Amino acid sequence: METELFNAIVETFQDMGATPRSYSGRGMYGKECFGVDSSNPVNDLIRLFGALAEQFDAEQIAEVANALDGVRMDSMGRGSIMYWPSIEWQENVRDDQDEDGDDAPYLGAHERGEE
Repeated sequence: METELFNAIVETFQDMGATPRSYSGRGMYGKECFGVDSSNPVNDLIRLFGALAEQFDAEQIAEVANALDGVRMDSMGRGSIMYWPSIEWQENVRDDQDEDGDDAPYLGAHERGEE
């Protein structure tokens, strides 16, 4: 998946209050993929496509739909995580900066103490 679409997906999920992060699901043997912590996964996927439809053309939306096909879910107590083993987690792909002016990594790096 191209970086622009990956960023748009991550940012859209964040705007909805979901938490994109790296995740290693069952049977992945430590390989990390794209995941999203969510209290309402189905609703978040519907809202994601609605928001992306305003930003991208039909071909790009089809690319997102194909990439997000095959979603898996795990229960995480109060919520769930949706994850896509076929989408590699992309570290530090945005140009965002934190309050110190440093590049702000995605949550995966923070959770692993790699900042």
